[in-house]
Amino acid sequence: MTFINGCKKYFSSHLLAVFLCLSFALWIFLFRGFLFGNLDVSSDAIPYYEHTRFYLENLKQGVFPLWNPTWDGGSTNDFFLRRIGDYNPFLLLILLLNSLGLSFYSSYFSYYAFYFFLGMVGFYLLAKRLLKDTRIAFVAYLLLLFSSLGTRILDSYIILVAVPMAWFFYFLIAFFQEQQKKFLLGMTFSMMILLTTYIPFYFVTIVLGFLISFCLVYPDQLGSLILRLVGFVRKNKIFFIFCVAAVLLALIPGLMFYRDASRGEFVVPLRHGTDPGNALVVHTENILNWATLEDLIFSHFFIHTPRFQMAVLYVPIFSYLLLLLGVLTAIQRRTFLFFVLGSIFFLLSMPKIVPVYDFLYKHVFWFKLFRNLHFFLWLVILPVFILFIADQFRVFLDLQPSNKKQRYLLLGFVIAAHAGLIAFLFSQEGVILSTYLVAGLSLIFFFLYFHGWFKNKRAALFFALFLLVVLQPIEAYYYFAQNITKDSGPYRYDRPYLDFSFFRDKRDAFSFDDNAPPQVYFGGYWYDFLLRNTKYEKVKDYLWHKFVVYDYTKKIDEENFDFREIEDVFRDNRNLAFVWLPDPSASLEEEVIRKRIIGRNMFAKQLSENTDEFQVVSFNSNMLKIKTNFSARKFLVYNDTYHSKWRASINGRKADLYRANVAFKGLWLPPGENLVVLSFGTKGQYCFNVFFLLFFDFVLIYLLWLGIKR
Repeated sequence: MTFINGCKKYFSSHLLAVFLCLSFALWIFLFRGFLFGNLDVSSDAIPYYEHTRFYLENLKQGVFPLWNPTWDGGSTNDFFLRRIGDYNPFLLLILLLNSLGLSFYSSYFSYYAFYFFLGMVGFYLLAKRLLKDTRIAFVAYLLLLFSSLGTRILDSYIILVAVPMAWFFYFLIAFFQEQQKKFLLGMTFSMMILLTTYIPFYFVTIVLGFLISFCLVYPDQLGSLILRLVGFVRKNKIFFIFCVAAVLLALIPGLMFYRDASRGEFVVPLRHGTDPGNALVVHTENILNWATLEDLIFSHFFIHTPRFQMAVLYVPIFSYLLLLLGVLTAIQRRTFLFFVLGSIFFLLSMPKIVPVYDFLYKHVFWFKLFRNLHFFLWLVILPVFILFIADQFRVFLDLQPSNKKQRYLLLGFVIAAHAGLIAFLFSQEGVILSTYLVAGLSLIFFFLYFHGWFKNKRAALFFALFLLVVLQPIEAYYYFAQNITKDSGPYRYDRPYLDFSFFRDKRDAFSFDDNAPPQVYFGGYWYDFLLRNTKYEKVKDYLWHKFVVYDYTKKIDEENFDFREIEDVFRDNRNLAFVWLPDPSASLEEEVIRKRIIGRNMFAKQLSENTDEFQVVSFNSNMLKIKTNFSARKFLVYNDTYHSKWRASINGRKADLYRANVAFKGLWLPPGENLVVLSFGTKGQYCFNVFFLLFFDFVLIYLLWLGIKR
């Protein structure tokens, strides 16, 4: 009996924590097929998984991977590092889980589930700060947790932006309510994560939209908020300078990447076309073809039906009931703020209807750098919609009928709202049964609530709210799992890739079949240039080999590219390498020039294994070390994309590294024994990245210490 009483006491004092954990456990159960690899992810979630694995497994080997030799002929890795947020300390949880025995796939999606839950806790705390009601904050948390936002783990990168953004706004609101160091540092850390993860301009745009909305709705509060900030800065000058410096430091990787994008050494042709200017600029055609309106129309055909699938905007049916009931409530200024903020982004993300986007694209530089405007639907419109209806729900529950007539009118309105929704559902096709069940239970709930049944029954109230939100998602996500592909096979880096191979893996290019040209999404400029200007069936066998050794070279420049000759040489494996020089008047050191055409019977040597003449000694993403022992001078071509940051040395001395065979790296090898080292990047780059890894860890530890200290 003592044990039972103890359990009741613990449950009562930790009621909210119990329900938060219970709801997350239910979410995990509903998505168990994905977390344990029985169901497949799709679209952008695949490369995000692959590049996270590539990054972490290299990091585990003591290598910070600045280059990716397995991707589209070899490419710089900055683009993928920026996408996954490589400095985020939480990524190390994947390595921890993997070291404890979980497969990398399960470790990755377990981390992602935890990260998503962390974001939902941040959203709960934000709702609690804004609405000042634990019950309503709990409902808002449940509605977002069991919306389809969580499904975007399985097909996009939205969660990587949504989680730190939820915490940023929580810390922002908390800081201006209570000027504490931990809240300012929390804002700082959240901004650091956001500024180094994929495209930070979603975050920048949303913050600006919030500031505009706040100034419109709360102009009278601006003065006092500024005074609070000034007062805090005066008392904590050094701490404030540290936070500002940390945010400015977090801008550096993105600025460096943007600068590199303007140099033309990598391309993203599916985003910008063939004439980018800056490789990160997105062509308007890639922006206008799918935005919020298209997302909503697409989602309309699948929500609340057994056809529920990926990328469908879904919110539990209880939210629509709250929206209907909110008609009876008076509009609060805070509710109006949510309405204004949501409206701004709703209009902004419908470029075909509202012309404001054209103006922003032309005059605000960052609008040229991201294309998925419909992501605003998930990142801001969805959570703001939930906060909007939650605030209405709070006001509705606080209604106090003063006499029987008012009570009957209130209950009559509740019945009418539920009846109207049920009638609408009957007019739709394929509505799942739990939708009607929730509508019926909701009607019972409001009858009991306004008759005072839940008074002093806090646990019963939380349980009732929990059921009203989760009952429909339980059935909806069952169908969701049924509609997803099962077991399509291992992903790119689930197969061995860390050891060197003399042959190119066919998975390093997006080909639909063996005879179709690879589709470069992101890659080196010259590799893409080669594929765009040659017939793939003539060059594919050449591209299969990583190393080719030649006796003869031919100097070429931008003016004398003869792609027909290049195709024939590649196809026939002739003993002739094409070498590009920036200055057409320059000559290769001791170059052997043959006036006659290299005969068809004179073949280049395609290397397929270690021999006495050629041996790969060591290899990682950024470096290749080989030993050679040829009897005569040779020209070696390494079919890995050329980039100006690659360096070569022979026997410890710097060697000239040329762009060879249009897109690749080549160098002359002297006869006899040689140790050749090819490396990408500089020591400064490695130190820079290691510093950022440690600095982000330090800020997180400092934030946790401040939180625990208080």
